[in-house]
Amino acid sequence: MTIRRDDRARSLLAIAVLGYIMLFVYWTNRQQDAIGTQAFDLGIYDQGVWLLSHLKSPFVTINGRQLFGDHTTFILIPFAVVYRVIDSAKVLLTVQSVALGLGAIPAFLIAREKLGNEAQAAALSVVYLLHPVLGWTNLEHFHPDALEIPLVLLTMYFVVKERWIRYFVCVALLLLTKEDVALLTLALGVYVALKHNRRVGQITAAVSGVYLILAFWWILPAFNGVGTVYGGRVPFGGPGGFLRRLLTHPGEVVAYVLARKRFFYLWQLFLPVAFAAWLAPSVLLIASAPLAVNMIASFGYQYDIHFHYSTLILPMIIVATIFGIARFTDDVLRRLAVGAVVVASVVTAFLWGPTPLWKGHPFIADPNSELVASFRQAERHLPKDAIVSAYYGWIPQISHREEVYMFPNPWKASYWGT
Repeated sequence: MTIRRDDRARSLLAIAVLGYIMLFVYWTNRQQDAIGTQAFDLGIYDQGVWLLSHLKSPFVTINGRQLFGDHTTFILIPFAVVYRVIDSAKVLLTVQSVALGLGAIPAFLIAREKLGNEAQAAALSVVYLLHPVLGWTNLEHFHPDALEIPLVLLTMYFVVKERWIRYFVCVALLLLTKEDVALLTLALGVYVALKHNRRVGQITAAVSGVYLILAFWWILPAFNGVGTVYGGRVPFGGPGGFLRRLLTHPGEVVAYVLARKRFFYLWQLFLPVAFAAWLAPSVLLIASAPLAVNMIASFGYQYDIHFHYSTLILPMIIVATIFGIARFTDDVLRRLAVGAVVVASVVTAFLWGPTPLWKGHPFIADPNSELVASFRQAERHLPKDAIVSAYYGWIPQISHREEVYMFPNPWKASYWGT
C-alpha cells in the first residue's frame, strides 16, 4: 500500500506532541518547585535513584524497602547516570512527560500503516494525547509505570512491521519496567504466534512466563523478604479465596466486579475512543490480564483513572481503536469512525482530562507562596548529610540523602516495610 505524505498532518502531530510535552513539563516541574509533590512515589524513586547514582545500596528509607524490592523497576538504573550530571528529581518528572508525549509518534506510525492515511493517523495520535488516563498518569508525580505506555506502543509498531529484533529489544525494556508487565507480554506472545510469527510469539510467551515466576517468587522476595505487595489486594481472602468464590458464587463475583465505581472506570477508559477499541477484540485481549487485575482489586486506586494503574491498558486501547477502525474498508465509513473517535476524545477531555480543554483545572501549587519561601529558608540550614524526619509533602525536596524518614518515623512506623 502506497501512503501519500501529508505535511499538514505531520505538522499537526509535531505541534500536538511539542505542545503536550511543554505543558506537562511545565506543570510537573512547577509542582516540584512549589512543594506540590509527595513522598509516595516521587520521593521513593528520587531517593532510590540518587543512592544508585552515588553507588550506594538503594535502600529507600521513605518506605523501608530496597528500591527493587518495591517493584522490579530495573529500567531506573540508567537514570542514575543522568543524576550524576543533573542531581534533581525534575529529571524523573521531565523524562516522564517527554516519554508520554513521544508515545504519540508510534501511535501515528501504527495508524499510518493500518489506515494508509496520514491525516487520520495524526487525528488518532491527538486522541491518544487527549485521553484522560494519559494526563492523570503524568500528573501523579512520577512512576516508572508511565514508561510502559510509549514502550507498548513502540512494541506494537514493530509487531505491525514485523521487525523482530527491535521488537525483542522493546519487550526486554518493558519487562525491566515492572514485574506485572509480563502479564501483558505473555498475552502479546500468544497474539504474535497466532497472527504473525509462531516462533517469535512462542519465545515471547515463554520468556514472559519465566520472568513472571522469577519476579514474583524470587526477585522480589530476595530484595524485600516478603514478595509482591499486590497479594493483599485480591478480594475474598486472596487468589485462592477469589477462585473458590468464583466457582461457588459466580454471581456475587460478577456483582462485585461490575460495581458502580468499577463500571464507571470502564466507561472512562473506553468512551474517549467511542468504544471503537471493541471492534478489535483480539488486540484488546492482550491487555485483558492487567485490566482484570484492576477490576477485581480491592484497592480503589487500581480502578480509578486518576492513578497510574492503567499504563498497560491505555496503549492497547489506542492500538485496538486503530485496528478496529481499519476494519472499515469503505473510505466514508472510516472517516466517520475517525471523526466519531475525535469527537468523543474532545468531549471526554472536557469532562475528565487534565488538559487546557478540561472544564476544571488541575491543582498546580504556587512556587511563590509564603509556605514555599519559609521552607526554602529552613532548607538552607539543613546539612546535606543530616538524617531527617519530615512531613509527607516535603520529602521530595530533601530526599537526596541516605536516611530521610516520613514523620513520625523513625519514632513511630509510617508506611514502613510490607
